[in-house]
Amino acid sequence: STDLFGALPKIRLLSSDHPLDASVADHLDIQYLQFLIALAYVAHEGQQRVGGEPYFNHVLRVANAVSVRLPGNADATAAAFLHDTVEDKRATWEAIRARARPRTCELLDFVSRRDGEIYFDGFIKRIGQEADAIVIKHADIADNSDPRSLDHFDTRRREFSLRRYWRAENYLTERLYRHWSHARVEEMNMRTMPDKETGYYE
Repeated sequence: STDLFGALPKIRLLSSDHPLDASVADHLDIQYLQFLIALAYVAHEGQQRVGGEPYFNHVLRVANAVSVRLPGNADATAAAFLHDTVEDKRATWEAIRARARPRTCELLDFVSRRDGEIYFDGFIKRIGQEADAIVIKHADIADNSDPRSLDHFDTRRREFSLRRYWRAENYLTERLYRHWSHARVEEMNMRTMPDKETGYYE
């Protein structure tokens, strides 16, 4: 809830235990990201994964992966830090929208599963509409499907999770290829437009 953020000013934005990759951080909007790192840290404080690991460790791994794959895209990295806050009911949309940029919120909406939403035909296909959201979900799936995470599940749940992740990852990979191919075609089309003054192509 919004009350979770009451302690926000008391948080040291980056601790030595949870550093953002410095080689990537230099290219990002550091002040904005540090604020949202603190926000995510407070939101997930006390939350644990199945094996007892602090939940924020998962959040940090996902955000770092996104920042490497989309360098300079502060909104995608910010949305990665927040990707489970709304879905896990750790924060309200009102609290997030009051603190995050519109583009960050747009991406966060894509990667937050809505109440009653079917996983593949609803949630995953909705993510497939947006390239940056696909990159965030790819990173999330990669971390969730890591053996260190799945080893804490019983055999039935582990196999179910792997099948679901495999299907989602394959679909999103295909969608991302289409997004990036389309963007490349658009870029090439712009480069081959005739010069307005001379009429010659580049």
